[in-house]
Amino acid sequence: KAIPYSAFAFEGVAVVMPLRLIVEDQANFMKLVACVVSGICAFYIIFGEWENLAYGSSMKDNVLITDALPATSPVTYTLKSLYTVNLFFSYPMMMTPAVNLIEGFIFQAGQKPTTSRYWMQNLLRTCVVAFTIALALSVYSYISLFIEVISAATCSPLAFTLPALFHY
Repeated sequence: KAIPYSAFAFEGVAVVMPLRLIVEDQANFMKLVACVVSGICAFYIIFGEWENLAYGSSMKDNVLITDALPATSPVTYTLKSLYTVNLFFSYPMMMTPAVNLIEGFIFQAGQKPTTSRYWMQNLLRTCVVAFTIALALSVYSYISLFIEVISAATCSPLAFTLPALFHY
């Protein structure tokens, strides 16, 4: 599952197309995209192998890796720390396209930054975070299935878009 999840983690169609138009070095953009997706894929593979080292065959019955964590293992503490760091740094990156899209509908593009706009943006971003937390809690028991459905829905368009984009 590392390859479709790595493409999903890069946010594929929603991010790749607009980024290509705004990057400074457009000539090397495809090389950079390939490196980023390959790097994310490698991290997912390494993370999965580390998980196998930590849990072994006991993961079959658990939906989330946190459900199978032994209480006091150095491998467990390392895994929890790495996962937390990953979530902490990747969440804002993953939410930026959605927040920009939502803010584009609410706020005018040429509008000057004011204190009220600043606080409205903060409120909007807080609501987006609260929504994602509520969504995660509501699908917790089906999180594996939920991620697979989202991954399949976003990776299918990527299967047609990225090869053509790389060829171009």
